[in-house]
Amino acid sequence: MVELFAARRAVRPFAADPELLALVVMSLVRASALAWQRDDGRGTPADHLGDVVEQLRSLLAPDSGG
Repeated sequence: MVELFAARRAVRPFAADPELLALVVMSLVRASALAWQRDDGRGTPADHLGDVVEQLRSLLAPDSGG
């Protein structure tokens, strides 16, 4: 996966290290799989990715309204 991000950087530069991006992707995969398991295997792990991303966003940019 690191090699994929390194190749992508050659085409479209970005600041994050490929190792960091790989860590984030694998963390999202793991969290999605755990959410899928908690939901008794309904659907696929990918079906839970949106919820996982939303949880991460709430940590990084909490809603200022509450």
